[in-house]
Amino acid sequence: MVAFFILIFYLLATPQWQDDLFDSVLRLRGLGSLLDKPRQGDRFVLLFRGLKYGIEWTFIQVVTLIITIPLHAIPVVGTILYCIINGWPLAWGHQIHYHILIKEWSVKQSREFAWKNRNDYASFGAVGMALQLIPVANFIFFWTTIVGAALWTADVLIEEQKAAADEVNQSEQSVAVEAVGTSYQSTPAIDESTVVTTATPVNNYGATLNTK
Repeated sequence: MVAFFILIFYLLATPQWQDDLFDSVLRLRGLGSLLDKPRQGDRFVLLFRGLKYGIEWTFIQVVTLIITIPLHAIPVVGTILYCIINGWPLAWGHQIHYHILIKEWSVKQSREFAWKNRNDYASFGAVGMALQLIPVANFIFFWTTIVGAALWTADVLIEEQKAAADEVNQSEQSVAVEAVGTSYQSTPAIDESTVVTTATPVNNYGATLNTK
């Protein structure tokens, strides 16, 4: 009975510890403002998404683990295939917290994005899965994989911020150029035919006016 309650506590507490570690890494990378910004979605909606994700991810992970266990019978190659196949749900499990919390995606949107980029997710997850197969050290690698996922996410967010800043700068420059062009075109041209010229008077000194 005690072991059962310990297992339940572990299953409930571990995801919260993972999310806290993930957020701490993002804050260390200077992305705390994204975590603290007001959320458009209701808290109950976010909670529902978290529960839905937990059920769906657990189902996918358990099924893939059961199906791929026989691969260990194949030396080396089987273990590599096992890590690659199970790497995708592992990486998705570490990334969905950022998808739901920061991007405010639904579980379906997160899953579709992870599947669209399955090569990157499978590559990252395969390494994490392989490290967790190492006896004793797997406890440490369990947490370092979360740190790696958070660093990966931080790099993506920083690149998105840079791209958004560059886009704003380009739009501001284009607006400034258009304003200068409009100002130049609005300056009236000088019509040479309307220019009044003043002739220099000629002095007729010495001229005699003959009158009869």
